[in-house]
Amino acid sequence: MRIREVDFPSTVIEAQRSGQLVLFAGAGVSKDPPSDYPDFEGLAAQVGGAAYPKHDGESVEVYLGRLVSSGIKVHDQVREILSSPNSAPNSNHFALIDLFKNLDCFRLVTTNFDRHFATAMSDRFGIAGPEVYFAPALPVGSGFTGIVNLHGSVDRESYRMVLTDSDFARAYINEGWATRFLERLFSRFVVLFVGYSHQDMLMTYLARGLTSGSQGPGRFVLTPPHDDTRWRNLGIAPVHYPISESPQLRHAQLTIAIGAWAEQCQAGALAVEKPRPCNCHWECSRLSRRRGFRKRRAFRHSQAPVLHAIRARSRMVDLG
Repeated sequence: MRIREVDFPSTVIEAQRSGQLVLFAGAGVSKDPPSDYPDFEGLAAQVGGAAYPKHDGESVEVYLGRLVSSGIKVHDQVREILSSPNSAPNSNHFALIDLFKNLDCFRLVTTNFDRHFATAMSDRFGIAGPEVYFAPALPVGSGFTGIVNLHGSVDRESYRMVLTDSDFARAYINEGWATRFLERLFSRFVVLFVGYSHQDMLMTYLARGLTSGSQGPGRFVLTPPHDDTRWRNLGIAPVHYPISESPQLRHAQLTIAIGAWAEQCQAGALAVEKPRPCNCHWECSRLSRRRGFRKRRAFRHSQAPVLHAIRARSRMVDLG
């Protein structure tokens, strides 16, 4: 099914309809304003700074482990950076939340540490929202609903965040709680990755859950063109979206497509859209404002009978 500039596979669309879709969100989701958070490599660069640069060919998690060995409080610094009061959920967070029509089918996994999904979820569902899980206390991957913070969160103790090489070894090898969760998740649900790149170090670890014994119903990733070989080697089918030119945001078409899909899901009518030109700035702004618009529209509809009665009485007074 084509939604704006993205051809979503029928497997993904049907999984969303039947409540069998799991969204798997990476750092790319939180890069756009007003979130403005860095990806994992940019985060590591902020922690190390000019005094402790990353070596050529050094992976990010090994680099962060070296910083810890040098006496830098990596986990505390990451928690502070990703708890900025100036950061807020963006259109991506709200649109991804809106892909779930009710709590019974709400399944979202994220390797991000910020609290933006939880904030967006509260905006949508209120205090009766789905359960939120924090590593290492994860649910059973084949039977859960809610938000799973696979690598920890700023809302929990900083030492629990999976950042360094030793943290990843504990989560995926020694203790293996992340791997066990992923194996069952991938064997049971259709999974759609959003906010990851083919060069993302995290995919190397997530691939530990992509074993031949747990092929499952399907795994897909929203990605720009030309990254297909890496994804297919991981057993993940690429779903392409075009890269936008400046002054538009680089991944604007992804945001627009997810937002349009979410609107259709909430309306309860998934139908193929006719292609139409759009102004990216207007579109992105519209997507970020639509939640408030829906609330105002619902309020106006709820007040319609009262307003009608007032106007009718006013006419009667005038006639008298």
